[in-house]
Amino acid sequence: MAALRSHDVTITGRTAAAREQSVLAKDGAVLSLMLFLACGAVALLVSAGAMLVAAFVGGRQRAMEAASLRAVGVPRRFVRRGLLVENLAGVAVAIVGGAVAAAVAARVVIPVLPLFDEPSQFVAVSAAPDVGVGGWTVLVVAIVLSALAAAVAAGQLRGGTVDRIREGTR
Repeated sequence: MAALRSHDVTITGRTAAAREQSVLAKDGAVLSLMLFLACGAVALLVSAGAMLVAAFVGGRQRAMEAASLRAVGVPRRFVRRGLLVENLAGVAVAIVGGAVAAAVAARVVIPVLPLFDEPSQFVAVSAAPDVGVGGWTVLVVAIVLSALAAAVAAGQLRGGTVDRIREGTR
């Protein structure tokens, strides 16, 4: 205390660090950043749901097409590859579009988001997005959606039996 007073630092009281962290965690800026992350999670769920809905709606048609191709002699591996490429193309478009949208949002939103009531001389605030975290996030999302696309393609291939041709596309 004496050393602080010798440098003209006045101590007005004591507060536990945990209490101050809980106060900061309830701050509007922190909550808005948490909402930003929650929106990203919801976007992932929506994209997975959209892929499943598209697979369900077009599944009957794809299964008939796969069965027709198999009936005229196209090898199973080519049909499987075609279904996989078709499903992965949609995933690639979603990943690229999502990554671009996230980068633009981070560049536009974070710099204008007020993190403090008054500018701080002691806390350096960087508005630059962490490219490493963003890259890993895009990679994980791409792996999850690609696995889902592969499962959808496998289901479409399994459904492509001769019986599917007989029943038509009713």
